Amino acid sequence: MLNSLGNVVKDKFSDSDDYVEIKLFPGLKVTSRYIPPEQSKSNLDISNLDFVLSLNATFSDRFRKEIREKHKNVDKI
Repeated sequence: MLNSLGNVVKDKFSDSDDYVEIKLFPGLKVTSRYIPPEQSKSNLDISNLDFVLSLNATFSDRFRKEIREKHKNVDKI
């Protein structure tokens, strides 16, 4: 199931020319957009490119708090 979801996300991101936003489930959103190379934070030499694909994930505050709460309850080794 996760492999299929990954394939769908990759296909959607590669099909678009501008901006894509996918809400994977409540609390998690992934986005892709093309930006000029000078706005990129890449350490690679990308000066010869017209645009760079920027990928981001956004967690809602509620989802982030739930993750932190679960992390607190995990036994530390």
